[in-house]
Amino acid sequence: MPLPPLATLGVLAGLALGCTACNRSDKVPAPPKVALAPAAAPAVSSDPGTASDTAPRGMGGVAGASAGPVAGGDRVFVSEAANRGMAEVEAAQLAAGRTGNASIKGFAQQMERDHTSVNDELKRIADQKGIDLPSTIAGEPRGQLSRLSTLSQADMDQAFLQDFGIDAHQKAIALFEREAREGQDPDFKAFAERTLAKLREHLAMAQQMQTGRVGSTAGPH
Repeated sequence: MPLPPLATLGVLAGLALGCTACNRSDKVPAPPKVALAPAAAPAVSSDPGTASDTAPRGMGGVAGASAGPVAGGDRVFVSEAANRGMAEVEAAQLAAGRTGNASIKGFAQQMERDHTSVNDELKRIADQKGIDLPSTIAGEPRGQLSRLSTLSQADMDQAFLQDFGIDAHQKAIALFEREAREGQDPDFKAFAERTLAKLREHLAMAQQMQTGRVGSTAGPH
């Protein structure tokens, strides 16, 4: 068999080398793929001060709650009721400590308990609405208390019944009835309505005791 010419052998050798190079390039590993991290979600702050201010806020920062302003008439009621309530407690303590009359003593102790409870309830409502109550007794009740402390025991019994059992409760009833009828704040209005029954009870007791000449006397104290 005749051998191929040299030119033909050169071409064939070149083709063989090219195929070998192609096969080697196919075996080179591809670079590793890098996974892209998902985009981070925007951070949400837990601090209420950085939250949106578009939601309505009421007292204490609670959305949707609103106390509303307290009308002037309601404020007058609160101040007068607190002043009279403190005077009733102080007068009752004075009478209970000095009287020798069992009936007066029992009535005074009941007045002290009831008016202390009423005063505490009024203060709770006022505190919720940001209203400061008077801390000292003023006006007519202050003068009546000063006079009461200078009287003898028998005169004190009568003055306590008249000034704080009858007169003061009649004025308090008129004050609370007006608030229950004309008050603008629903909480103070309801408070006045609840308290009226106890005020009327005290008035009836004082009138009954005065009519019965204060009952028996256990002797000077």
